[in-house]
Amino acid sequence: MSQVEVALNAERTKSRKETVLVVDDQEMVLDCVATVLTGANYHVMTAHGPELALYIAEHYQQPIHLLLTDYQMPDVSGVELAQVLLGNRSQLRVLVMSGRDREEVPLDSGWSFIQKPFRNDALLTLIADILSTVTSVPG
Repeated sequence: MSQVEVALNAERTKSRKETVLVVDDQEMVLDCVATVLTGANYHVMTAHGPELALYIAEHYQQPIHLLLTDYQMPDVSGVELAQVLLGNRSQLRVLVMSGRDREEVPLDSGWSFIQKPFRNDALLTLIADILSTVTSVPG
């Protein structure tokens, strides 16, 4: 990334108010992704699995702009989790991450995908693109 791109990204992220709910059953992935997103000035909530994610979404009164979820987790897949959350949060955007190939992950229309392992800048660029369609961010 050039110095100009870094400066533009820094300017874009200065006043971020978007909330990202990150869900994965691997603690290391949660910690790494949360650190990257927090460093880019996103409001980040993490859930070690779908049950906790559902609890957070039910009790968090503010908008959640993006669900970043692992595809393969015990009991409930990230796709199933997203479908449930969209029932109450229709404006939620969904980004599914997986070590599997994109063709192996059944995504609903409008959802995005990133294959693990991914570079931090690739994740941040993809999230910025996904959230660029947010016309107004309350808060």
